Amino acid sequence: MALKSVTANAAATMLFALPTLLAEGGTVDTRPVEGAIGLYDLWVQVPEADSRPAPRAQRLTQAIQDWTGWSQRKLAKVLNTTHPTVAALEQGRSAARVGDLFERLLEVHEVVQRVFLVANRDASEVDRLLASPSQSGAVAVELLADRKPSEAYLAALEVMRPRREGSMMKGLWPSRPGDATADPADELV
Repeated sequence: MALKSVTANAAATMLFALPTLLAEGGTVDTRPVEGAIGLYDLWVQVPEADSRPAPRAQRLTQAIQDWTGWSQRKLAKVLNTTHPTVAALEQGRSAARVGDLFERLLEVHEVVQRVFLVANRDASEVDRLLASPSQSGAVAVELLADRKPSEAYLAALEVMRPRREGSMMKGLWPSRPGDATADPADELV
């Protein structure tokens, strides 16, 4: 049994009969006939897609500021934007108009979140780890501004636990090309 289109009164009646109809193996065709109200139109309303990532951007911005204690200006410097834009993010307004700002925000959030967990959830320690230069001279905040999140994370870890000279593992017999005593193919025979 196929239902092509129905009037408004019949549609309301069909809403009660629909489960029985479908349970008996029936089908409902929801394509409306011109001038008629389709059953689908009465009881299913699909909301329009919201292309603005503002609520998520707002949560990310607030989380970064909670975890670091950064002001809008400092976060804007890390994101390579202006502090009014960061204020707009905090208020939940769209970040879509600023190009790749949302992607940069995601990168910064990911690094800050990881450093926050490593720093035992201490905002002042997170700020110190991200703002202090490592032994190699790299500063995590500057690396984040340059869109190098993995290097920024490693720089923050190096500030937390600096490398000690001689602490890296070294082999007793460093390998050098041409110094092999036996052909590797000999061992396969």
